[in-house]
Amino acid sequence: MCIGGSDTPDRETEDDKVAAEIANERYQYYQDRLVPVQNEYIADVRSLNDDSQYERVAGDTNAEFTQAFSSINDENHRALSSQGIDPNSGQAINVHSSTAAQQGQNQADAINRGQVDNQNSYVGGLQNIVALGEGQATSAQQGLQDIAANSAEVAANAAANNSYNRQQNNELASTGFGFAAETLRSGG
Repeated sequence: MCIGGSDTPDRETEDDKVAAEIANERYQYYQDRLVPVQNEYIADVRSLNDDSQYERVAGDTNAEFTQAFSSINDENHRALSSQGIDPNSGQAINVHSSTAAQQGQNQADAINRGQVDNQNSYVGGLQNIVALGEGQATSAQQGLQDIAANSAEVAANAAANNSYNRQQNNELASTGFGFAAETLRSGG
């Protein structure tokens, strides 16, 4: 005789059999349909931390900056030529050097930001994997397309800012030269 129990074994009821069958069907569905998707997602997340992904972010950013600043360099060349400034003069070289320095600084910053975004996406993916394993909801994850789009926007803004600053400096210099010439002409 068992203490606190009965001598008759528990019998499986019809409801228990139906519940077990439903649980088995759901488990098979999970194994057949969801586990492969989860495994693919895990592989995708792992690939985010590959060196090739960081190189891709840097390459995309470099391409965007090269394109954006190429038009600025062309614009600078045209502006200098229209003012009669020799392209080999110190002033022209200074303008091009300044533009190149601005491009380098902004480009390095954008590459770093893109790679940090990639790292954050990787960490977010790892958090999602843990959440999946615990049966919790996951959050959205920034993809490489978003990172590349952000780098392109940063490149365009940096180039536009550089162009605007250069135009402002040229206008200020022209105003100063005009004022000086008028002062000299009027004998003041």
